[in-house]
Amino acid sequence: MNIFIITNYSAIPNKKNQGRFVYLANLLTIKGHQVTFFTSTFSHRLKKQREFELNKSNAKNNVRIILVYEQGYHGHFSLDRIVSIRAFGKNLEKELNKTEVSPDLIYFSFPTYTSAQKTINYAKKNNIPTIIDIQDLWPESLLILLQIPKAILKLLYFPFIVRRNNILSDVNAIVSVSKTFIKRTKNLKNDVTNLSVYIGVDLNKFDSCTFKYIKPKGEFWLIYVGTISFSYDIETIINAMEHLKSKPETRCIKLNILGVGPNIERLKKIATLNELPIHFTGFLKYEDMVNYLKNSDIALNSIVKKSQTSVTNKLGDYFAAGLPILNSCINTEVRNLITIDKTGLNYEAGNEIELASKVHKMFKDKKKLKIYAQNSRHVAEEKFDRKKTYPQIVKLIENVDVKKNFNIKQSR
Repeated sequence: MNIFIITNYSAIPNKKNQGRFVYLANLLTIKGHQVTFFTSTFSHRLKKQREFELNKSNAKNNVRIILVYEQGYHGHFSLDRIVSIRAFGKNLEKELNKTEVSPDLIYFSFPTYTSAQKTINYAKKNNIPTIIDIQDLWPESLLILLQIPKAILKLLYFPFIVRRNNILSDVNAIVSVSKTFIKRTKNLKNDVTNLSVYIGVDLNKFDSCTFKYIKPKGEFWLIYVGTISFSYDIETIINAMEHLKSKPETRCIKLNILGVGPNIERLKKIATLNELPIHFTGFLKYEDMVNYLKNSDIALNSIVKKSQTSVTNKLGDYFAAGLPILNSCINTEVRNLITIDKTGLNYEAGNEIELASKVHKMFKDKKKLKIYAQNSRHVAEEKFDRKKTYPQIVKLIENVDVKKNFNIKQSR
């Protein structure tokens, strides 16, 4: 099959970058499919233009790459980002219309609205089946930015939900990074195949990363990996460290925070002012991040109360490292991975006393900690290992019947 993959927030396909869409593209080429990969000239993570010639088609790992020009932006939530997103959508439309051979299928990510709608328009015009991959729920995931009553918020984002549902009603199949997001589509009229596949982790790559013992003898490490921004309850972790520091028994507990984000400087000042045993590493290479995880004792999935977040990237890495987890995400799917699979404990976001207490509890009970660790790794192997889960997406793609007016054979 000739397949287009469209995603504006992906890395460029190569041997080092193994994000969701890159991994899928490489898997499809191994299966003998032709893949054209559309993504942005602008790196969302680095906030700068990529080091490729703009608007030039490239080829990496047998995947044809088309970079769609986007001027970029400085802040995650800014007017220039809105302008940039719209520009990407318009330029994507131009690139799609320039293609000489239409694909057999288009696999595209959501968000954003503009690129998704342009993709749908092109597909309908050319009678091409489409599969959408839901990465996040806009606008609900942005709720916590606005400190106004929920009833008013619902009125504000209602038009966006209608727009999103119209997009979902036009696709031939729905893939999502969590069961939670799939459930949100159940009330739509179209009866299409849906599939939940976690972002997951390439366990072969994870396990192949060289382990170096970097933890000083006698220390007990907590670790947080990810963006340091409004959605993540990192300040509660820092405040909990103040409580742990005050007790002689838990003074050996250290916290490593891996990542960057808009709140990092403010949180660094709090940690420094209170002389807390916290190390901010900044952004690390994948191999170094994995080594920190392998040296750690407990992982923190710290999400603020209002967040609409479900199963994030970091959870897959935590499970892969076989780490017990302390979780504050209120999403039922996430909490079940902690309680039903017995991989750690849940705590209330914003409650530093409860968090400190549960860290202390896990620190003292080494036998329980070992059980959590074993269960965590088991979850990674059974539910998050891409070599087991991503072939489900490939099977869904291959079961699209392009000769029968967009009907999709049900994958069993």
